[in-house]
Amino acid sequence: MMHGYKVVRKTNGKVYGRIVAGTDAPYGSGRPGLLLSACVDTLTATVEYRQGEISYPRPGAGPLAVYKTLAAARSMRDELAHRRTMCGADATGSILIFHCNYRSTYGDLLWLPGVDHKQYSLLLPQDNMLALAHSVELLEEVDADEIQAKDIR
Repeated sequence: MMHGYKVVRKTNGKVYGRIVAGTDAPYGSGRPGLLLSACVDTLTATVEYRQGEISYPRPGAGPLAVYKTLAAARSMRDELAHRRTMCGADATGSILIFHCNYRSTYGDLLWLPGVDHKQYSLLLPQDNMLALAHSVELLEEVDADEIQAKDIR
């Protein structure tokens, strides 16, 4: 397994995500304290992460996204926080960065169930810092001082 950084959303008990017609909503109760995919808000694709456990993509979804460097993870966290604030969605939880171990997968596509595939190279300017993973084991949360360090790579 390789080391990386996973950006997740910690729920605060408010309802989140889009309920997709005809699907069960296992995370739709708005339970507080869940660690979920930060970029995915459809209930059919959101992955719940637990520290010390290995997580896999939901059935029908593509690989998981992991950042190779803390700087790339911080950039994504900041972008997501900005988007959520601009959309008035910041009340749905906080965006956190965790250390993780991951098993990489081949290919260069991300996708959600029922949605066209998207080349991950189109996601962010630091796309070469994004890894696609078959599985992710969430470790400890990255310390705030470490995130704020000016010389992170």
